[in-house]
Amino acid sequence: MQVIEVKSQVKMSLEEILLGVSKLETSDLELFLSDVSQILAIKKTSNYSERETQLLELISQHLPEEEIRHYQFLSNKLQDEIISDAEHQELLVLVEKIELADAKRLGHLLELARLKKVSLAELRQELNLVSPNDE
Repeated sequence: MQVIEVKSQVKMSLEEILLGVSKLETSDLELFLSDVSQILAIKKTSNYSERETQLLELISQHLPEEEIRHYQFLSNKLQDEIISDAEHQELLVLVEKIELADAKRLGHLLELARLKKVSLAELRQELNLVSPNDE
């Protein structure tokens, strides 16, 4: 992951921060955006119950960056039709791991929506989890 150096007692404008963020690689920027969205969601929902807070923490968890990069690498090899049998097996294991994590995350989202008495779509909107494909 690319590192952005921030020294204590240094004041930066929002524009300067955004300029630094704009230099991130796409995968790092996606992780950054996900983390910022979760910070925003937590700030918006500081009055959540203990269980709701636990669910938010579980929802915000994602696979380690190294696994995500390896998945992307293997996916590209598959798309380019240059993947070995061993790599294909690795990709299948990663796909299963991602699908399991996604299913658990969806379960946590559904439980949180039920606790808040809102629809899943409303909760996703509140937590800034709405993707462009959802609109």
